[in-house]
Amino acid sequence: MVLGTALAIKMAAYVAVAPVVGAVADRVPRRLIMLVANLVRGGVVAMLPWITEVWQVFALIAILQATSATFTPVLQSIVPDEDD
Repeated sequence: MVLGTALAIKMAAYVAVAPVVGAVADRVPRRLIMLVANLVRGGVVAMLPWITEVWQVFALIAILQATSATFTPVLQSIVPDEDD
C-alpha cells in the first residue's frame, strides 16, 4: 500500500506542477530555475537518512517529484532538437 501511494504521489506531483512551470518558465531565467530545482533536490536527498515515518517519505517524494517536474521541461526548452 505504501508503494502504491508513493507512486500515486509521484504522478500527481508531476501532472500538477509541470504545466504550471511550463507557463512560468518564460518569465524567469531558465538556468536559475534549473539551479534552484537541483539545490532543492539535493536538499531532499540529504534529508533521507533522518526519515523515520512513512508520511515523511510521502512528503519528500512529493517535493522531489515537484522539483523534477520543474527541472525537466525547462531542460527540454534549453537543449536544442537534433534536427535544428
